[in-house]
Amino acid sequence: KYLAVLERRNFKDYIGIYYTQTWEMVKGFQVAGAVDLEDIAWSPDDSAIAMWDTNLEFNIMIYTPDGKQLVKYKAYEGYLGIKTVRWSKTGRFLAVGSFDQKLRLINNLTWSKISEHVHETPITAPHVVIYEEKEEDYDETTAAAVAISASSTLRSKDRLSKTATMTKPSLKLLRQQQQHPPEIKGPTKYIIAKPPTEVLEMRPDPSSALLPKLGVGLLDWSVNDKFILTRNDNMPHTLWVWNMRLLSLNSIIKHNGSIRCAKWDPLRQRLMLCTGRDKLYMWSQEGCSIINVPLDNFKIRSFAWSPSGNCLMLMDKKYFCCCYINDPDLGEENDDRSDILADQKSETEKQIDENTTMPRRIISDPAPSKAEVKMSEQDQ
Repeated sequence: KYLAVLERRNFKDYIGIYYTQTWEMVKGFQVAGAVDLEDIAWSPDDSAIAMWDTNLEFNIMIYTPDGKQLVKYKAYEGYLGIKTVRWSKTGRFLAVGSFDQKLRLINNLTWSKISEHVHETPITAPHVVIYEEKEEDYDETTAAAVAISASSTLRSKDRLSKTATMTKPSLKLLRQQQQHPPEIKGPTKYIIAKPPTEVLEMRPDPSSALLPKLGVGLLDWSVNDKFILTRNDNMPHTLWVWNMRLLSLNSIIKHNGSIRCAKWDPLRQRLMLCTGRDKLYMWSQEGCSIINVPLDNFKIRSFAWSPSGNCLMLMDKKYFCCCYINDPDLGEENDDRSDILADQKSETEKQIDENTTMPRRIISDPAPSKAEVKMSEQDQ
């Protein structure tokens, strides 16, 4: 119904609110205290607009559409600031990920911070479920060999760090080995590890002129705001799943490759992620699983859910394929999905009542009978 436009005039930031039926500006106001706004986001119920400053500042402000400032929040100063901002599905919470590797939650009642979550290693909490991707034939003997190899590598790095005559090519090679561990060939599986466990952490390149790969760069809410997923960019192989009802870490999922994309099912409490390989990874409250794509030389770079949550579009560089999911309704997930579908049907019936007096009939799409994969070449 309304469009918010961020404008820059005379070195100051302004917000223009436009009515989309006539495209007339119904309200315009200056954003007080902003240095150089990076982006803005409407709340799901359109009652508030969040806006945050450039990466050089941790400065987030929330306004009403009529120009009243609700809050101005600054967590710290003198360091790189906000990296990602997401409203929850219900609009009750605002999640803020920053370069200091922390996730902060702001509530919509008092507009104050209610919790702060740190991405730290090692993971020692006994209640956290830790999933690790391993080779299909992984066993304790293999684990012992890997541990010995890792220990030897660490001792070698210590000796290299103590050598004053270390050359630049050697430093570059060591950094590449740290950030790109050997890829697992062949089929893989998840195992459940016991805490404490270490999370692979990358060091930002100080010689790079770009923003460092550091902080919370991926953030997404699940349906009904029960969970939230994050990826700390200097821990790119690990996905963190937080329980927002308990305000604590629920699970971490460790992979051999860097996580490229992770998204929640629009109707169920489950998520999918990819690492640029021929595998799709799924997490739910029941556990984790790995789905192999039966296509030659197909690497999943990104994907998108259908609105029903029964289909995904998997995308490679030149190709895409559609994957149809046939799974039974499961317990609490089904309850959440039923609530959402009921709301959608009620809204649909309401619109039909307003627009027509014809008899109405609700037709639900039947679930696909089997998983099906189709492939097509994109237009050049």
